[in-house]
Amino acid sequence: MVRTFISIDLPDNIKDDIYEIGKNLDTDGIKLVEHDNLHLTLKFTGEVSQLKIDEIIQNLSKIRFKPFRLKIQGVGAFPTEKNARIVWIGAKGYILPLVDLIETELERLKFKRDEKFHPHITIARIKKQNSDIKNKIEKFLVDNHNLDIGSVLVDNFRLKKSILTGKGPTYETIKEFKME
Repeated sequence: MVRTFISIDLPDNIKDDIYEIGKNLDTDGIKLVEHDNLHLTLKFTGEVSQLKIDEIIQNLSKIRFKPFRLKIQGVGAFPTEKNARIVWIGAKGYILPLVDLIETELERLKFKRDEKFHPHITIARIKKQNSDIKNKIEKFLVDNHNLDIGSVLVDNFRLKKSILTGKGPTYETIKEFKME
């Protein structure tokens, strides 16, 4: 079984900017996402067999979509800003129609459609809660409320595999899907 997801990878210059901003959260109890792992998840497909991967590739290859620009801006936290487990930077653009096409193709393979999609790039995971960490997150969210990193041209999306290691996950591209 292979742990998989579908994502938009980011250019290195955008990852550099995001990673630098994320360093403001670097403290014991907060785990920053590694520079090379910064991405925007379109769909988490979970643990799947090689046969299922082949089916996913076949279905995703049917998607036709025009390239678009994605603005990387704003910050937030899940599940809420007051009780953060994840801190993220937002993404805005013509992404929801692409996500809908991906969901439709995967529903044909019996994947459950995600109820709500919120485009974001996870930059940190909160490992423990205390007042210092909550204050640090709150200050980060206030200080970066109007964050605008710029935009990226999205001309592909990728099926990725996540390999869990003692130092955290590493991601490898299984298949890239080019937009036309």
